Amino acid sequence: KARKQKFPKDHALHHFDEFYGDVYGSSWPSIRIALLSPHKYVAVVNSFLRKSDEILSNLKGMGALNLASLYERTLASSPQPAHNEETKLDLVKPDDVPVEETGDVSMFDNTSRVLHPTSESTVSGGNPLLSFVPSSKMVYQEEVINESDYYNFYKPKSDMAVAMKSWNGFEFPQHLKAVVFGRGDISAFPAPKKTNGGLYEYYLMDGASILPVLALDLQKGESVGDFCAAPGGKFLAMHFTLLPGHSFGCDNSPSRLKRFNNVIASYIPQENTSSISVVQRDILSWDGRDASFDKILLDVPCTNDRHSVTEDDNNYFHQKRLSERLELPQKQMDMLSFSLKCLAPGGSLVYSTCTLSPIQNDGVVHMALQHLWETTSMEFAVVDLSRAFAPLKGVFRLYPDTKYGQVVLPFLPNNYGPMYICKIERIR
Repeated sequence: KARKQKFPKDHALHHFDEFYGDVYGSSWPSIRIALLSPHKYVAVVNSFLRKSDEILSNLKGMGALNLASLYERTLASSPQPAHNEETKLDLVKPDDVPVEETGDVSMFDNTSRVLHPTSESTVSGGNPLLSFVPSSKMVYQEEVINESDYYNFYKPKSDMAVAMKSWNGFEFPQHLKAVVFGRGDISAFPAPKKTNGGLYEYYLMDGASILPVLALDLQKGESVGDFCAAPGGKFLAMHFTLLPGHSFGCDNSPSRLKRFNNVIASYIPQENTSSISVVQRDILSWDGRDASFDKILLDVPCTNDRHSVTEDDNNYFHQKRLSERLELPQKQMDMLSFSLKCLAPGGSLVYSTCTLSPIQNDGVVHMALQHLWETTSMEFAVVDLSRAFAPLKGVFRLYPDTKYGQVVLPFLPNNYGPMYICKIERIR
């Protein structure tokens, strides 16, 4: 009997079933269904338009909910922590979380993300960061030898501790008008219309893509770098806050950069683009000597899990892209290490991916910080986002068992993500 042909998306799903089945345990079946189902969007209103308030009202008239209102309402009704906790630094070591693999997803106390082996708050879900090495069943037969490098990428050193900084959160930017449909509402936003001036009314992107922008906590006049800027949704959302001073966007791909420039021209008035620099650049071949940014967004190339299980085109699980996929964590680490060096002291970077892989997420963050600890005198702290994102738990399903960043889990009633968001501050 002829074997059924396997396509890249079949390979991706097989890989995720084996890997994520172990990492996410009993939650994986529901995540899997959501990954294979249409995702939900956020509509981000073009704040450069005079009629932006009217556009917002029209979207709310369709039944969409204003994210800022949801955030502020939840924030107002929740107890606020003492303000002096703002700058508390904790140290977390690679072995601070025990390696158990029960697979349950249970909540833990959000007041501290530093988990100690004897702590009552240790999560029962085990530690996916320390559970990378798969059993032999987790790799395709033909890739057993090749894939070991991917799983062995994470090599923490016991004498290196990562500083964790508690953070009470952000103020929702006044001019950022973002709307979503509520839980269980699968309505779709209509395609945005052009105004008389030729600019589009709003931009549509996966709802979780707004979180890296919120995590940046932009302040008026700050210099902002977006080092993997195309296709441009997060870059636009940053500008719709009307907060950045000078901004810099780059991407390695000429075709992606062309699309990015078209997006800017379609949404931002020409008179507002003088402070925007866009260049084609591979950041791994840029010395970055003159670079010093207050804020940096680094949305790295990743396995793009939702795309990988639904589309065969441009899929990292195509046999021809095997080596490229296996090299991803190292490439991501190199990009993150470089980008962190481009921060001004006191500045912060948000690292994001659209994968559920703890290797490409917390693993890359740890290895980049370890590399900088070994090779520079710079000091960094991971900013705990759990308190900042807590008011949005009614909109996004957040996975509780991460070590450094936050993961938005695909979830049928509110099908956003996957998205990993980690904030890192340069202390000095």
